[in-house]
Amino acid sequence: MLDALCSALSVRSAVVQIVQESASSSWEAWTSRDSHSTRHAERHDSCLNRPDSPRFQLLPGHVPHVEISSDQRSFGTRPDLIDDLRGRTDRAGLGIGLWASFPIGGDRTFSLILHRHPGDMRDLTDEEERDLTRLLPHLQQAVRLNARIGSLQRRADTLGAVSSHVHAGLLLCDADLTVDWCNAAAIEVLACTSLIARVAGRLRCARSHDGERLRDAAQAVARGAARVGRVVLIGDDGASLHLRIVPTADAVGTSPAGTDGAALAVMLSLPDSRMQFDVDDVAALFDLSPAEARLTSALAGGASITEYAATRGIATGTARVQLNRILSKTGTQRQADLVRVVHGSPARRSITAP
Repeated sequence: MLDALCSALSVRSAVVQIVQESASSSWEAWTSRDSHSTRHAERHDSCLNRPDSPRFQLLPGHVPHVEISSDQRSFGTRPDLIDDLRGRTDRAGLGIGLWASFPIGGDRTFSLILHRHPGDMRDLTDEEERDLTRLLPHLQQAVRLNARIGSLQRRADTLGAVSSHVHAGLLLCDADLTVDWCNAAAIEVLACTSLIARVAGRLRCARSHDGERLRDAAQAVARGAARVGRVVLIGDDGASLHLRIVPTADAVGTSPAGTDGAALAVMLSLPDSRMQFDVDDVAALFDLSPAEARLTSALAGGASITEYAATRGIATGTARVQLNRILSKTGTQRQADLVRVVHGSPARRSITAP
């Protein structure tokens, strides 16, 4: 695009910059260049993109809502500065600078900076000013779109990172079950079952009739024939896998652009599996000692008092004394209540095969 702009405006270089301003100075925060400027970036930067360059010495806040200007217009009343700039542009192999700028918030300014060919010191012409005036709304729209895309990407990255701490297995896929994204818990579930797998990017059941049931459920939800799809897969050993399918509009509140209502959220669970709860999280959340947290985590994961005692090499009576202290600290009356409370907590957990 910048190369095409150089050709259309008959200039030697075209560079877009975001300049950050402080109370006493300005500096380049981001830059994109045309091909020529990219090849000679080191030379150009050593001459022009320096803190001592006159362009960075303008008083902060000088850019109005929109500014179309040039070196001649900005520094023409200061012979020392215009001479300095001419020397810099000559060393950089460029002519006089022309630019269009506008503020983009946060003490930042977006600028399109054009340089004429070497030795060409003509000021901005009326026709060039009209061209830049017509171009400005498109530049402003591009900046707004870029900011919006950046915000959405940061939000997606944050949600992806946070979802790794959620114990429910969650996948996002389309109507043919091609997976676009999944969280860490979903990866754990898939690793712990032979009933379903991710093959060539798509969810695929081990048995063909299970695959047909899953595809039928997904397509029914995708086309709006069903609001929720529920599928239970049962293996030859009796182990089961539960899947719940909903449109992403229901799962996240809005339907992602471009999905045409066909994007799906698939939740996975292994009802026969055991959970392993993070001992440090349990200790911190319920104010338990390390020994009490270990017992609590084991019980919440499905172990019995006897199994835990045998594993730890302690007497069952000792484990029961610890359990009584735990019940008192957590305000629960029975072991079942304790397990329910731990499962309802945000303690990190992982899945182990049934």
